[in-house]
Amino acid sequence: MESEKEKLLDAIRNREPVVGLTHDFYRYPARFSPVLARSIIQNFTTPGDTVLDPFVGGGTSLVEARALARNATGVDVSSLAVFISQVKT
Repeated sequence: MESEKEKLLDAIRNREPVVGLTHDFYRYPARFSPVLARSIIQNFTTPGDTVLDPFVGGGTSLVEARALARNATGVDVSSLAVFISQVKT
């Protein structure tokens, strides 16, 4: 059975295209892997916890957190990033 550490390392190394949930809605230029976001959220939070993303960008962490039954809050200086995250979540 794969350890949690190995799963997290696999997520870090993941090079798959960004797909699924609402991730295809808009391709934010500085996006990061939803596989990595999901792995981090699963490993360091539990359902009902709140995930804060202070640089929300395209909202990947918010989408993944909500899909995993976490509360999610994000902020960004970019009004485009805020709008995209609101639409995606």
